Amino acid sequence: MRSIACLQVFVGFLAAINSFGFLTSFGVFQIYYPELLGTSDSNVSWIGSTPIFVVSVVSIISGRLVDTGHFRVAVIVGACLQVVGVFCASAAKGYWTVFITQAIIMGLGNGLAYTPCIWVVATHFERRKMLAIAISSTGVPVGALMFIGVSKELIPSHGIGPYLRVIGYILIATNVFIIAAARPFEASEKSLNNGLVDFAAFKRLDFALFVAGACFNFLSSYFVPFYIPSFDKDALHQSTSSHLNALLLFNAFGIAGCILMPWFADQILGPLPAFTICILFNASATFSWLIVDSEGPLWVFAAYYGFFWHAKRALFISASASVILKRNGLGARMAVCTVVTSVPMLVAAPIGGAIIEGFGGEYAVAQLYAGTMYVIAAGLVGAAWFVQDMKRAANDRQKIGVRRFLMRTFSREGGSRDGSPDLRRTTSA
Repeated sequence: MRSIACLQVFVGFLAAINSFGFLTSFGVFQIYYPELLGTSDSNVSWIGSTPIFVVSVVSIISGRLVDTGHFRVAVIVGACLQVVGVFCASAAKGYWTVFITQAIIMGLGNGLAYTPCIWVVATHFERRKMLAIAISSTGVPVGALMFIGVSKELIPSHGIGPYLRVIGYILIATNVFIIAAARPFEASEKSLNNGLVDFAAFKRLDFALFVAGACFNFLSSYFVPFYIPSFDKDALHQSTSSHLNALLLFNAFGIAGCILMPWFADQILGPLPAFTICILFNASATFSWLIVDSEGPLWVFAAYYGFFWHAKRALFISASASVILKRNGLGARMAVCTVVTSVPMLVAAPIGGAIIEGFGGEYAVAQLYAGTMYVIAAGLVGAAWFVQDMKRAANDRQKIGVRRFLMRTFSREGGSRDGSPDLRRTTSA
């Protein structure tokens, strides 16, 4: 049984490579697409941010399919869309054909394939669920490293088309293994009666504050990995061969972040405090980006930022689960928070690109904007943490009060039932 559970972690790992691993490497396309497609950096960012939005929205459908026992239907359809999308994108020439194939079709495939695989990981673990999800999420930086490394070898000599076709073959191989190895549990009857999204969770103040904070977090989150290579190219004027080095460091240190911070949260802090701390460190890193003026400091920034960015991303599901999670209808409730935060995910990178273009190619205002969003996010998520602690303390006090009342009641009843005299009555007589 333990070997099957560990195998599901590897299934989630591969699903993360295929979906968010590819999306996190979009900085590669952010360098080449403006010139190749004859459009602005901000317009190119829509190609990278739209599939993130689509993944979040489609997670409603995939979560419902999981809850109703149709795990394999979701994963097989999603895998087919991923493969069709990437091969069509490899042959696309204009902006809109690239947008439809790479952003829409692949986004639909990612949404159908990714959420069910993470659900499988979550349902096979009880005590170490957070750590299991975190380990599977290392597929994101590992996948990004793999795709960026392939791009450095293929794109300069062969172009983007062959690069995308190689990715297509990788997706075929990994998806075949995922479909064969995944072992979902059967849906419970209670899960079958759940709706698509449990919006009743918004009645809780801690959840509402958390979602608001997550929205501000995602208003800046994907701007940095999308634009690190462009910053190296446009602001630092480095050679073409070095544009992706900072992005490689961003993802390499992210592997450690995916493991260490969730472990720290699992053992000591809890997911919500750890998530708040990661946001604060990302805020400090973003503000420090303002003083980067050469490639060495950029590499340090990318490593520091990437560690906490990937840690924060790995903690997001666990943090949202800590304020909304119920055992029944897990798929739909995992989807609710990501759906609400999908809009800031969609607009974050294009807003950053538009700010850069509006200020003549200068990055400072966009960097200030991103850092400010992080500070607001940390405040709101920290408030959710505070409210949750207050509720927990109140519940503990209530339990202690009930326990004391029951102890007094049973002690009095016990004295009268065993035939022993009531000393207070005897004394008074």
